[in-house]
Parts: sequence; structure tokens; C-alpha cells
Amino acid sequence: MPRTSKQNQQIRIATQERLLTSAFKQFAEQGYAHTSMRKIAAEAGMTAGLLYHYFDNKEALLYAVFEKGMGTLSSALVRAMQTPQPDEKLR
Repeated sequence: MPRTSKQNQQIRIATQERLLTSAFKQFAEQGYAHTSMRKIAAEAGMTAGLLYHYFDNKEALLYAVFEKGMGTLSSALVRAMQTPQPDEKLR
């Protein structure tokens, strides 16, 4: 039975998340200059070709990692500021 469009979308999202997680880890451990797209793909258990299907180049991938990180940070700050004592939550 073929997958539905919803299942395909879920797979795309999961794959992209796995690539972003791998990229974050590689950038943190090796630095941007010493990290290759091939290393990121291998870390994610994928081929470099599939990685390039999701991201045009290493710079685009770096920006996506930053966007994800900023979104996570922003959400955490909003949640902290909505608590009765936000200064304690931020510490």
C-alpha cells in the first residue's frame, strides 16, 4: 500500500530534523570549516546526495541550524517569562 501525502510529509520532517541534529553535532565538535556535508550525512546515516536534496549547501544548512536554535531559545524565553517569577526560571 503506498504512503499517503501525510506520511510522506512526516518522513520529510523527520529526515530534516535528523540532518539538522547531525549538523549541529558536527559543527559543535569539528567547527564549521572542518565539517563536510559528507560527515554530516554519515552522522545522520544518510547519503550526501540526500542531504543535498534538503539543503543546497553547507551555508544553507548552517542557517537552518541557527534558525532551529533561535526558535528553541525564543520558545524557552517566552515560557520562562510567562511564569510568576521569570528571573528565577532564567537562572
